Amino acid sequence: MYRKFIYKYVKFNKKFFVSFICLLFVISTILLLYFNKYLNPYMKKNVQDISHNWTYHTNENTNLNHLSTLQHVRDIDIDETLILTKELKRYVENGALLIKSNHQHIEVFIDHESLLKTNYYYSNQKNPGMSLHFVQLPDNYVGKTLTIKITSPYRAYAGAASSIYLGDIPSLEAFTLSKSMLHFILMIICILLGIGILILYYLQKYNDSSNISFFFFGIFAIVWGLYYPCTDYIVYQFFEPRWVSLISIGLYFLIPIPLTLSFYFRFTFCRKYYIPLVISHILFTSCAYILQVFAVVDFPEMLNINNILYAISVFIVIVLSLLEILKGNSFLRFTTPWVILAYVAIIRDFIVFYTTRIEQQSHIYKDMFFILILIILLYSILQYLKQTAQQQADMQTLKIKEQLTIENYKNINTHLQQVSVLKHEMKNHILSLSLLMDNKDYEKARSYLDEISSYSNDMIQVFYTHNYLINAILNSKLTKASKLGIKTTHKILVPKKLSILDSDLCSLLMNIIDNAIESCVGINKNISPYIDLTIHVRNNYLYVSCKNSKTNNITYKNSKYISTKSDNTNHGFGIMTIEQISKKYHGIMDITHDTYSFIISVCLKL
Repeated sequence: MYRKFIYKYVKFNKKFFVSFICLLFVISTILLLYFNKYLNPYMKKNVQDISHNWTYHTNENTNLNHLSTLQHVRDIDIDETLILTKELKRYVENGALLIKSNHQHIEVFIDHESLLKTNYYYSNQKNPGMSLHFVQLPDNYVGKTLTIKITSPYRAYAGAASSIYLGDIPSLEAFTLSKSMLHFILMIICILLGIGILILYYLQKYNDSSNISFFFFGIFAIVWGLYYPCTDYIVYQFFEPRWVSLISIGLYFLIPIPLTLSFYFRFTFCRKYYIPLVISHILFTSCAYILQVFAVVDFPEMLNINNILYAISVFIVIVLSLLEILKGNSFLRFTTPWVILAYVAIIRDFIVFYTTRIEQQSHIYKDMFFILILIILLYSILQYLKQTAQQQADMQTLKIKEQLTIENYKNINTHLQQVSVLKHEMKNHILSLSLLMDNKDYEKARSYLDEISSYSNDMIQVFYTHNYLINAILNSKLTKASKLGIKTTHKILVPKKLSILDSDLCSLLMNIIDNAIESCVGINKNISPYIDLTIHVRNNYLYVSCKNSKTNNITYKNSKYISTKSDNTNHGFGIMTIEQISKKYHGIMDITHDTYSFIISVCLKL
């Protein structure tokens, strides 16, 4: 019963995991097909990217240059105005422009006619924020010169021109929706995944088997989900420019804290080396929020410090993770490759941001972290299922141990009663034998001795080892074998405690002895049934060897031993369970057999 339970539970976990992956694949496919039209809407047909072939000059340098020459240099200073000019040649009915500004003041002109002038500089706030502008063009704009002036109070954003699009207002609105839809969907998925990780954490905490790393990673997944679309077009339409800036950069500053804490609690051997960076992130983010709240320093002005900390901390996470993997940290073996890919994408974005004026494409590292969240959720589910299975196995082990204890007590009690009776009758037996010997009736004396000997053989045998669980199993199973007429011999030499789970030790020995008993019960009558069991510890390994008589044929198919019983769907799990336990403890299982004997040997690393 116990081995069937373990095997079926493991089998259920595998089926559940495969079903979950298949279901996730089907749902993802349906969503991708459904949202394909959202990503490429029909209304987007009138939109044209006009970001190329611009000329530029500045308010301090009136020499005209091609915009492509600016994209790989950073010679625009704080509050210096970048002036872009281009002749509009394509006509779109009810034409309009779509312009995105990142912490910049924007002015738009058609032949010196003002179409847009943002007024953030005229408020008492330094930060212009992040905004999206739909600029309606006059009907006769074709052939006229479009001029766009861009000014920023921050060095990182000065002279950084975003893509500019031409189309009618409905097409441009559809375009902004399609540009943001994927990240908007991923935001919802990330938040749901984060909630799922938190639920699994609390389920594990309820079972006293939680790891606080999952809690912080669940928080990270939710924060990351909220940050996902923060630089997309759609967010600019929901919040005023200053709030878009505060939310996007504020979340960006907040992200490293739960992420670093999650990895900190995952480190086992190198945790102390990561403490300074965890403290640095917490202190920096706290100071940044305080300075922003009291209007001392704006978030964009602290971006460089955060980026340096971010790059250093992720690099150290990778180095320490590799060291942890070398020392056997299985969790980091799954997550580190994706962290490395994300780190490469982050460094690429930093290089583009600090050395060029090319518009950033940050979706790569965002997607890497999204995959990381997915992997950790799957890992959390597997851990939860594994712990649940182990708890069920432990409960089953407790029931078996209780049953074995009761049987052990009954066997010892019966043995003591039989010894007491034999001791009480021994004086009479000796007297009777003396009389027979005095009368020289040797044949009767021999018969009398045989009778006493057979009586002692019928007594319940009590086995004793230093390990209580092994002791209980042997008393239960070998006593059962003796009652069935099976000759049992054993050699046991084990310490009081073994570094093997009771559930695994119980399953291993009971499966081995049960299989031996079942083999002996069905043996031919002209063969003497026997079981010879050896258990000992040597060189930090537990060795278990059991030899038993047999006459049935051994069926071996697809590298597995098949039960010869008629109901083999409910049998044949014993060898499989023994093999799984040997693999779990980095050991080996060896089986040899001939016509009349079967030997199974197992070696487990302690």
